[in-house]
Amino acid sequence: MAYEVYYRGQSSNHHPARPGQYQMDYGDGLYLTSDKATADVYAQKRVLEKGGVKVITQVAINPGELGRVLDLTADARWAKFMNTPMVPGRNDTTPSMLMRMQQNNYAIFQQFLSQHKIDITQYDAVKGPELTHGGTQVAILHKKGAPSGLAEWIRARLQPVVAGTPGTSSAKVPISSRVGITVRSVGGGMVMLGLSILVSYLRSRIDKRWIEKGLREIEPEVAETLSKRIPQIADLIAKGKKAYANVTVEFRFRRESAAGVDFVDAVPHVKLMFVDVSGENINAEGVMKIDSGLGSVTKITPYIFSYEVTTPAEAVKVWKEYMEEWEWYENQMNRAPSAALREQQELFHQEIIQVFGKEADLVLKAWMWPKFKFKAKTA
Repeated sequence: MAYEVYYRGQSSNHHPARPGQYQMDYGDGLYLTSDKATADVYAQKRVLEKGGVKVITQVAINPGELGRVLDLTADARWAKFMNTPMVPGRNDTTPSMLMRMQQNNYAIFQQFLSQHKIDITQYDAVKGPELTHGGTQVAILHKKGAPSGLAEWIRARLQPVVAGTPGTSSAKVPISSRVGITVRSVGGGMVMLGLSILVSYLRSRIDKRWIEKGLREIEPEVAETLSKRIPQIADLIAKGKKAYANVTVEFRFRRESAAGVDFVDAVPHVKLMFVDVSGENINAEGVMKIDSGLGSVTKITPYIFSYEVTTPAEAVKVWKEYMEEWEWYENQMNRAPSAALREQQELFHQEIIQVFGKEADLVLKAWMWPKFKFKAKTA
């Protein structure tokens, strides 16, 4: 019998899940996929969650080595079960649809076992579809709450995929962890981009010099804020749009009275007011206001400038998959809400938060947040 090649995607910071820690598709075990692209997706998810770098490995397996296999890909009972609605008359409740959402998979598989009185403990492995990301997967099942000797033997044979292998990326592709996913300016740094946009508003060369200094002073705070806007950036890019950092600043020009002179100009000051991300490239001067004090007058003019930003393609890809699944939950809750479905959605919500941070809610629950409106000079 011909050998079959399977792949596994994980992080270099990988620690095997404890038995019972997760509800995996076909039960606890060592999971492999026939599809390299699917392994890559799982590697990306693990890196975003746990840090480290992607590690994709492969192993050639003679099917006879796996012992007794419950092969769902060739089981007529499974084919019929997958296309029989759990709620009569509603095609969207067939297992083949529901199992595209991984949170459903274990419970549905358990229903199949119960319906056909299958004792899964009599099997060494399960072979079945990977409906969420594609391909076929093999689960080498744990025995008595611990990895089986078969699983350990197969794991020991896993070898890194060689860089440049057709259809896959390098076995190890660096990507930042969740707290350090980078945001990159497109076309230059924030200071130079901001200065080039604002230069038409500046009064003189000395203003330009000091305003450049002011932009450099606020740059770390802008970068820190943008690092928390990864979900917004990834969401826009996943939808085929450009993502822009919208930075609102105030330029403060202070004039003070001095002995023998009516007024002298103090050093201009730049104050950061607001940072957001949107699909809009906004560059505008706001309405100036004057603040008069004892012996001084300060002209305060707000400006908003935008520059394009991006984030790693791996983060965009994972975010897109999460959003497709999130949209499915939202549609189901609108059509047929239930406490069980709400609980599953919340578990999935927590998974997204764990990977992308609590700022993911800026996209997931966008309707809750007030919209920032910049009052332009021409308004």
